[in-house]
Amino acid sequence: MRSLLNLENTKYGSVVNSIHDLQIDSIARMVFSDTSKMNKIISILDNILLDKETIEYRQSILKDFLYNRTIYVTLMKECVNLEKCYSDYDANRSYRSKLKLKSDISIADISTSLRDYGYTFRKLIEIYMRIDAMFKDNIPSSKGLKSYTANVKKRVTSEGILELLELIEQIITSGQAYSYTITLDDYLVPVKEKYIICNGKYEGEKFTLFKKKNNANKVDLNDKIIDDSKRIMNDSYNRSVSIIEQLFEALFDEIGFITKEMVFFEFGVKLYDIFGERKEDICFPEVSDGKISITNARDPYLITRYFTEGYSDKIYGNDINLSSSNSCLVIGSNNTGKTVFLRTIGIFQIFTQSGLFLSCDKAYFPIKNQVVSIFSGEEKDTNVGGRFEKEAIDIKEVIDKVDENSLVIINEIFQSTFALDGMNALVDVLSYFTDINVKWITVTHLISKNTNLGNLDETIKMYETTGKENRYKILEVNKWMLE
Repeated sequence: MRSLLNLENTKYGSVVNSIHDLQIDSIARMVFSDTSKMNKIISILDNILLDKETIEYRQSILKDFLYNRTIYVTLMKECVNLEKCYSDYDANRSYRSKLKLKSDISIADISTSLRDYGYTFRKLIEIYMRIDAMFKDNIPSSKGLKSYTANVKKRVTSEGILELLELIEQIITSGQAYSYTITLDDYLVPVKEKYIICNGKYEGEKFTLFKKKNNANKVDLNDKIIDDSKRIMNDSYNRSVSIIEQLFEALFDEIGFITKEMVFFEFGVKLYDIFGERKEDICFPEVSDGKISITNARDPYLITRYFTEGYSDKIYGNDINLSSSNSCLVIGSNNTGKTVFLRTIGIFQIFTQSGLFLSCDKAYFPIKNQVVSIFSGEEKDTNVGGRFEKEAIDIKEVIDKVDENSLVIINEIFQSTFALDGMNALVDVLSYFTDINVKWITVTHLISKNTNLGNLDETIKMYETTGKENRYKILEVNKWMLE
């Protein structure tokens, strides 16, 4: 299957737990009322891109759609037509399968089936031509869409397509079985050279009998010829439809793949319009060599939720700057915005590696092969012992999976035990991740500015929340405050 992405260079990483924990699935649900589209975009965001070139490739295509809505609207409309076209084609194939089971296939059966194939094929070619006409008036700027445009134009203007369209019209008009051979390498040029047509009647029905050229072109309808005619027509019909199916699959593959990818771009366009309605600025992030740096980051989940539910409340932004060697600890009391801040960074990391824009003024993110989240047992259903035991099991599973190219997002774990024991356990976990060079971002109320973090003091950046009265600002804690 073709793709707008650079398939030879494209590799994918994984997201563990984060789609649900960070409420990305809720964003998808609010953007799409269609469950099928919602599941598709979740699947796409679950497989993050692992190379800068492909991330920028997808960003450029999305920009094309955001800033040239004619291309976007036309392709969205044609995607609906393509899906209907393939659905009709699939129904034709099903009908053909039923015909194969019949011991006596009538001329009417063959005519009906071939006409249906002809109609479907013509629809596909008409879609080709409409897309080509649209691209002539609206030139895309991204490499992916330029390549797509060139492929469509090459097919539409080829001699083979034009001849094939004439042949399809003959099939639709006559409903008769034409036998021909086709060379795919020559762009589908039909060559009618193996058979000649002999017309006759059988049981009151007109039929077309195919005979080799070296035989006479007129046949009397005796019993043997009647049996032969059935066999020859069946054979001719099946070979003809087999060729049509090969051609349809080849042509559909050239443009039909975009129906699978357009769900991503539709998600991006709809999210962009939601942010626009809320007057939230966006930027396309840049891929960094290890640092995480964001200016005026606002939570995409809250933006989408407030829009969906009609809230006009302001969503406050925050900044964060982490070097390639820093991890991040966010402290503060409950209900001061710690989880919102954590969720924002996690969503931004996944959106960056999916090719989406972010709700901030500027952003730099590194490429991670895994984004893993561990959220408090209070926020998950569990049948495994108590919350503390469940969280310990979750952390053990994460430790077994992660490496230095992973980002681990931890939210308010170890709340179910004594505060001191929970704090010590959390410090031990964070120290271990630091020792194996895994970048982590953690929020907790178990640790305060005066907590002795041992060696962690030298490797982490600590931020503190301020609450609603100070517009949920996240302020960096200076080292002297830890003494």
